[in-house]
Amino acid sequence: MNRLPTDVLREVLDQLDPEYTDVTSRMKFWTPRKNDFGSQTVIADLRRFRLVCKRFAELGAQYLFRTIAHRYNSKSFKRLSDLADHPVFASHVKKFVYLMPYFYVQGAKDFTEFKRDFGDFGMQVGSYSALFQEPLHCLEVFEEQRHLMNSGDDLRVLKKAMKSFRSLQQVQILSVLGEKDSKLLDFASDYDEWEYVDCKWIPACQHAVNTMLQALDYGRPPVYSFMSPKINPQSLLSLSPEVQELGLSTWSQLTYLKLNFNHMSDRDWYQTQLENKIYMLSQFFKNLFHAAQNLTELHIGFFPSSPLRSPLEDVFHGAIWPKLRIFGIESWRLTSEEIIQKVNAHAPTLRGIRLASIFLKEGSCWKDIVIALKALDLEWLSLDNIGYEKEFDSRRPAIQQFYPDGHDDADDEESHMTSLTGASSSFGLGFNISLDGQSNAGSRMGDHHSSAGDSSTHSRSTHSRSSNNRGSRGHETHSPTTSHSLNSMDLAGPSSATESSSQNGDLHLIPVGVVERPGLNGMGVMIPKDPFEDLEWDLDIDLEDNGVNVRELQMVHWERWVVGRDVYTGKKYFRDL
Repeated sequence: MNRLPTDVLREVLDQLDPEYTDVTSRMKFWTPRKNDFGSQTVIADLRRFRLVCKRFAELGAQYLFRTIAHRYNSKSFKRLSDLADHPVFASHVKKFVYLMPYFYVQGAKDFTEFKRDFGDFGMQVGSYSALFQEPLHCLEVFEEQRHLMNSGDDLRVLKKAMKSFRSLQQVQILSVLGEKDSKLLDFASDYDEWEYVDCKWIPACQHAVNTMLQALDYGRPPVYSFMSPKINPQSLLSLSPEVQELGLSTWSQLTYLKLNFNHMSDRDWYQTQLENKIYMLSQFFKNLFHAAQNLTELHIGFFPSSPLRSPLEDVFHGAIWPKLRIFGIESWRLTSEEIIQKVNAHAPTLRGIRLASIFLKEGSCWKDIVIALKALDLEWLSLDNIGYEKEFDSRRPAIQQFYPDGHDDADDEESHMTSLTGASSSFGLGFNISLDGQSNAGSRMGDHHSSAGDSSTHSRSTHSRSSNNRGSRGHETHSPTTSHSLNSMDLAGPSSATESSSQNGDLHLIPVGVVERPGLNGMGVMIPKDPFEDLEWDLDIDLEDNGVNVRELQMVHWERWVVGRDVYTGKKYFRDL
């Protein structure tokens, strides 16, 4: 085997590493996953591969350190610093995943009062008993987080890493919610007034974006891809003008940007109006989108159950991206004219469009949009959970409750595993070295709550697109990037914690921007029957736009009519609009 050319060995290793994607090189789809082994198993294989000989050691290191998942604790920062000091390993890092836990915030009553008031009232047993075990978890995490921020160690190490990662291409900021953190949020949600320690995403998100932008500006790595599934608008408002200015250097070199905004992440911000926050961010958005002139792929989304009411250009401010090939928006109330005008402005380059949870205002029709899209040279179109504003409001719950990410009962597809961020809450990490000594196979990223054994393990191999939950479209009410089935693990605990154990997980890759159909399962293998197989020839199926609601059959029909084929099978589609 040692006689094999290096290119052949790379092909072999690529078969083991399907999750990493160079977004500049992909076309319509990401390649389906080539194996079904957990990331932890693959890491072990790569480590054994490196022990064979010096040549294999050098080649294997390029894969082993290609993706780094960094958690916000002292142990992880120490390992990140050590990695940055290694000139060879640091040069292999292409993808940096910043796993940010919710920050613990002390309330009007301190930790002692928290334990005193609740620890003696039957809370030592049952589902919340872990909150009160010694040493007090929330106090340990709070002190560690305060130390990292107040000492500046987190920013110092991040700057050092960004300076060392000279091949870095992709940056992701993901939220992490540990088991005990989730329990605390559940516990506190039962009280109208909560004066004790709390878990909050807004300060954590603000700190993550703040430090990451400073580090990227300092190190100037060649990053072209930036994504975060759960940006809170309030966090961006808290950024200083100096940091916002520093961010322009990062935005200007991006070719891929995916942001989803969640204004309902923290209990005390749940009732705030998203539109007010977006208005206050007007200058930030204007600077961002006008600076990002190299974008080839852009996805912007908002909280699924609360579509944004602001006009499209209140966010984009008339920005035109001359190289844009893929454009996606999610959870918005718009007019047909706004959508048509935006896509037509990019008609020469646009090849893929995703419209998810878009609800047209009165006087607009989806048929007008579909006809306009037909005139473009699109390679694929994804319409997911689209409809009309009036019909959406009629089926909306009269009273919405606060659920800390992933407890919304309407989210049957991935309950307890994926947060309602308005976008995919999970991003493929590939094989990575987790910098507190664990594989990320068991991580709950993007606000995954524990639910081991829950029905949301979400296997694509048998999952039909037909669904009782309108809007799930076979796999999501979120934007498609990767879907995960992840086991329970307490990630947000202090670095000294020993109770967490890494478990094998199941990462599954699907095409970006296109909702998965039953024609091919998650592994790219044909399955017996496409429920839409007769759509083209069964003229008894009414596919007319009634201006009231949009059925799933209509979405499939419009997608295939615009492109002229089924993008999954390549089969031509001849039915008229």
